[in-house]
Amino acid sequence: MERREKEVTMRNNVVLKNMLFACILMATTITSDVFPQAQCNVTGNWKYVYNDGTKSGKLELQQAGDVLTGTLSDWEGNYYVISGTIKDTAISFTAISSSKSYSFVGTVTNNKEIACKFYASWGESGDLKITRN
Repeated sequence: MERREKEVTMRNNVVLKNMLFACILMATTITSDVFPQAQCNVTGNWKYVYNDGTKSGKLELQQAGDVLTGTLSDWEGNYYVISGTIKDTAISFTAISSSKSYSFVGTVTNNKEIACKFYASWGESGDLKITRN
C-alpha cells in the first residue's frame, strides 16, 4: 500500500473506533435511563431485637415497587399491619394494631439489614436494627 492509502486507512480506523465508543456510551446512557438500577428488595422474613435483647419480634414484608406492606409481631404476641414506602435505600413504614402504632424511618443496607428509628404512639422512641431471618 502506498503511504497515502495507509494514512486514509488509519484515519478511517480512528473514526470507526470513535463512532463505536460513542454508540456504546449512548447505549449505556439510554439503558440506565430505561432500566434504572434496582432498588432494595425487602420482601421476606425479618427479625429485630430491642432493649438489649430482652424484647424481640418478627416482620413479614412484601414489596411491590416502592410500596411496602406486611405484618409485625412483637414480644407480647401482638400483631400489627404494616404499610409504607421504600425509595432506593430509604424506608419508612407504620405498624398499626387495634390499640398501638409505631412509625419506622431508616435505611436498608445490602438487602440484609434495616437500621432505623422507631416512634411509638405512646411516646417511646429509639434505634432499632432489623435483620433478615
